[in-house]
Amino acid sequence: MTRVLYWNVQTFGNDKLFDASRKRKKGNGGLSRAQAATQRRQLFGRVLTATQPDIIVMIEVASGFNGAGDLATQTAGMTGLVNVKTALNNTAALNAGGWNLVPPIHVGTGGRTETVGILYRRQNAAGTLIRYFTGPNIWTGGFGGNSVDPAGGAAAAAYPVPGGGGAIDINAMLVPG
Repeated sequence: MTRVLYWNVQTFGNDKLFDASRKRKKGNGGLSRAQAATQRRQLFGRVLTATQPDIIVMIEVASGFNGAGDLATQTAGMTGLVNVKTALNNTAALNAGGWNLVPPIHVGTGGRTETVGILYRRQNAAGTLIRYFTGPNIWTGGFGGNSVDPAGGAAAAAYPVPGGGGAIDINAMLVPG
């Protein structure tokens, strides 16, 4: 049976779980931003350990404005999702090395769009590949490209690779690439 964890972390970004700032922020109960992020990360880890999900859906991921169906922009939300994927892949109790990230897109209509991040366990405990992300749509190209029906668009050119201005290699999120 596939287990899905659906989590709404309000305006999720890298700072929600990985902030290193010693500054205090309103709403953190007197904690520094780093202390609050550490506590959120510990809570997240306890929930993951208890539920052992196969798929994690994170809604309300922070991203620059794009239209519905567009790929998320290179902002703190995208960085946060990549860092969660890295943390999952380094946690033995959660099948280390077995997690991928679906390229995050904006969903919704009527000016009410938000980005959704989906992480999935691609391997079982024995290391056998059991899940793949293959679409259903293709990207028209690059960051901020559109998600289109395969019959109606051209295949995307390669996404920027890490190191080119800090761009995240979205093709590296996919197995097979």
